[in-house]
Amino acid sequence: MKLALLLCSLTLGGLMNAAGILVPRKDICRYPEPNTCDIYTQCLEARLHCGPAGYPIAYGLKYCNKSNSVRNQLSARGKEWITSTMLCLQRDLVKYADGSQKTTCGALKDYAFSTHPSCYIDGGVCLLPPGDWEVIVKTVGFVNLFDSSDALVAALKTVKGCVNFYEWLIEQGILKAINGLVGFAEDVWETLSIPFYIFIFFLSLFIFISLFWHST
Repeated sequence: MKLALLLCSLTLGGLMNAAGILVPRKDICRYPEPNTCDIYTQCLEARLHCGPAGYPIAYGLKYCNKSNSVRNQLSARGKEWITSTMLCLQRDLVKYADGSQKTTCGALKDYAFSTHPSCYIDGGVCLLPPGDWEVIVKTVGFVNLFDSSDALVAALKTVKGCVNFYEWLIEQGILKAINGLVGFAEDVWETLSIPFYIFIFFLSLFIFISLFWHST
């Protein structure tokens, strides 16, 4: 009898509590719950059918599961960051997950990637201890969650307090220092109003001469 009631409750979209009262199940497509990944399979993939290479499965579900798998390796602050970041990413996708707005698989991927900087960087990753950075970058694949390394650098530059994290990424060989040099060069070039390739040539020549001078 209890089994029949349980099956009935699941069919009706609810759960039976200890008192035997049917409690409506929360709509995960509209209200994703912390530390869960169901929105990617039961909502986004179920609606859009993007397949194993689409964003819901290849990115959303993949990195959501990876985040959960390393939770116990993080500090208390790191665990809070993982939870808030996962929830931020999912809440940004609710309008497509619940069907209130239409989209395509390609457009969904583009939109989702555009939300990554605010959720990951603004969420406070730069303020975590280096031990957490190592776990997050190596296991979750932090850099892969941005359109390019340039996109990551641009995001880091806009958030106060990310200098140490940026330097750490360079020290680990994850980002190249040249990214920062080119960005700096572009800013100066705009000020000087000269052909960019000429400016880069003289900048490179200056660096070469400086290195040669110090080595002799």
